[in-house]
Amino acid sequence: MFAMKSALFAALALIALIGSGSALTVTLTGSCRGIYQVNSTDYVDFMLNNSGNGPATNLSFVPISYGISLSARNGTLPILYAGNTSVIRFEVSNATLNGTYAFGMYVSYAQGGQTFVVTFPCLIYRGKPSAQYVYISNMSINGGILSTEITSIYGKRLPVTLYFIAPPTFTIAPKQTTVLMNGSSVEDVNVSLEKGKGFNGQVTLTGVVSYVIGNTTYAYVKPLQISLASVSASGISITWVILGGIVAVIVILIVASVFIKRKRAKGGAAP
Repeated sequence: MFAMKSALFAALALIALIGSGSALTVTLTGSCRGIYQVNSTDYVDFMLNNSGNGPATNLSFVPISYGISLSARNGTLPILYAGNTSVIRFEVSNATLNGTYAFGMYVSYAQGGQTFVVTFPCLIYRGKPSAQYVYISNMSINGGILSTEITSIYGKRLPVTLYFIAPPTFTIAPKQTTVLMNGSSVEDVNVSLEKGKGFNGQVTLTGVVSYVIGNTTYAYVKPLQISLASVSASGISITWVILGGIVAVIVILIVASVFIKRKRAKGGAAP
């Protein structure tokens, strides 16, 4: 009977351990600042914060941009503990105009034996932020089509570059398009989109428009949250399989305990 109780307590402890382990999460938020100079070299800082309750490990940072070139000074990070913020510096090589620039940051990390990739849009400035004459007024996804509505209030013909910052498994074609805005106007651009697999919860898809007027560069970003869900081939998490087995063991132990007590009670009542 003592062995049975010990097994029961061990099973309950294992359930608590699994429950606490599966509750660990990594929640990353990213932001950026720049452009600033150190010894005549332009730099941009990307700040990454982990507001979850578990550590992210083996982090790597890859900037994506069609307007400027960034190279990582320290593009990897062994671990980012919960509640901590890390700053990654990038060298900028061709931001020659004053105004606003946009880029995306891919951050991959490991957590709980799995690798994840998240994306963050960034706006940075040389000099002062530039006013907006062109912006993305709407983005939507219908089936395999990503529709983007671009609005111009500039009043003159203006070539605008539209591109997208998306998770690596997304396939967008074309990923970059030049749109000729005819004065104050609205243009609709449709591209094909395949979301890919392997995501849970929400991911961020960002549309970017960039353009140049005179000697000033302009950029605008429009994030779109996409809810995705994926399950394993069996549709059941391994954690729940383990918990189900433990519950079954506990039920068997309880039934066996009741059976033994009844048997002993009948034995004690016999003359």
